[in-house]
Amino acid sequence: MLLAAALQPGHGHGSVGISIGPVGLRVLLLAAVMVIAAFAALRGFTGPPGHRTAVWAWSAAAAVVVVELLVSGGLDIPERMVPLVLAVTAAPAYAIFSRDRRWAVIRGALRAVAPWLCTAAAALAVVEFTRAWLTVPGEQRMTLLHTGVQLAGVAVSWLVISHPRRRPAAVGLHTAAVALAVLIVAGAAQATTLRTDAENTATVSPDPVHDRQQTTSTPHRHVVTAVLVGWLPALRPLSRFSPKAASTPYVAAKAVVGV
Repeated sequence: MLLAAALQPGHGHGSVGISIGPVGLRVLLLAAVMVIAAFAALRGFTGPPGHRTAVWAWSAAAAVVVVELLVSGGLDIPERMVPLVLAVTAAPAYAIFSRDRRWAVIRGALRAVAPWLCTAAAALAVVEFTRAWLTVPGEQRMTLLHTGVQLAGVAVSWLVISHPRRRPAAVGLHTAAVALAVLIVAGAAQATTLRTDAENTATVSPDPVHDRQQTTSTPHRHVVTAVLVGWLPALRPLSRFSPKAASTPYVAAKAVVGV
């Protein structure tokens, strides 16, 4: 159904014409962005991820790609490319979940090409972010930012199974992952803020003071809540090494988010 909706004509950019709780989806998007950003930034220091970590990281990356189709309102990619983007994002899941020895060659091939596909997707994301920040603020900037975030999600989905054997290649990939982590957080936060500001500006209310408060406070509340939710899984493992250092921010985050 998702592929059929993606291919429906009538839109200038690739998007899925579904609206399911836009505020909740934006919070989910930013929370997933924080998870994959943390994974990308720490990938070079933690070594190859275990199975459970790989599942969570890939799931968060896939969530970013899919939710962007639902909330962006339009992406800087042709509509017919949307199924390909979804397929490319889903491919690493086979190497993560499959345990059948008969398909070991296919899993090995996926892991072999993973660094190249990760680098290619990351480069495309950087191009979209750069174009967005060089563009006059408006609908076009939001479209480019959302596209960059989605492509960054595709890159992280392949980063999960990327294990370069040569040290220079590994250093280059992990350095690029850190830079991508910074860009995706900045891009997602700005895209969500611009989208919410545009919607609040378009909403007519008899109370101008109320409008001004909503416009200034709502985007920041979304960002802060998503950041706290996204970092909760990252804070918990710290207790193994330093319970005192991890307990304070973790308890504070839980208290603010209410979980």
